[in-house]
Amino acid sequence: MPLGQVSDFIHLLGDRTKQLASLHYVKHVMPFKNKGALIGVSLTHPHSQLYALPFIPPRIHREIASVRRFKAKHRRNLFDAILESEIEAQSRLIYSNERFTVVLPFFGMWPFETHVYTPMPLRSLVELDERSRLMLADAIRATTATYEEQFGKDYAYTMVFHQSPSKGDYRDYRLHVEFYTPHITRDRMKYAAGIEWGAGTFTYDGVPEERASVLREAARKALGKMECMGEVTKG
Repeated sequence: MPLGQVSDFIHLLGDRTKQLASLHYVKHVMPFKNKGALIGVSLTHPHSQLYALPFIPPRIHREIASVRRFKAKHRRNLFDAILESEIEAQSRLIYSNERFTVVLPFFGMWPFETHVYTPMPLRSLVELDERSRLMLADAIRATTATYEEQFGKDYAYTMVFHQSPSKGDYRDYRLHVEFYTPHITRDRMKYAAGIEWGAGTFTYDGVPEERASVLREAARKALGKMECMGEVTKG
């Protein structure tokens, strides 16, 4: 999709988030997009979904708890610390523009899981201005183009927008986007099985820095074919 259309898509998600969050019984709004049969997509046409939940989902609840513990112990924001650490290390960075950075985090569950972070104190899609929407759209396009280059046009992924709950004070939370793909190669997949489902513990068969290097090379090839507003990191 062209950059402007992806920016419009993000604007629409923010608008729907605002509408749903205004309902007294909605505590959290989570937009996401699934692509590919491997992820479980049953409708073949491109589409996204928003879930308006009457509770804070466990994943978001754990993130909030971690943010609060880190703040109490270190007197700083956890998301800022993660991003600063990744920028300093360089080895797990994939792509960056003036407002967003794509990272393959060392704590990811899936082999080629990536996250999109920003140093701006934004908590939800509602708070994005026009320039920020454009930059987030650029980061998303760069990420999906990189995956397609590495895994082929039929690759699968889930893209989830993590934003703060609709009610309450969550000033230290940060809007970010997480991408999960089951691919290890074009033909080999990572499946959640016994230890993942039974214990809630994901194994990681690889080295994050090596995975990031693979994605950076794919990003250089992919972004050489399209216009972008940032650059592939050096690693």
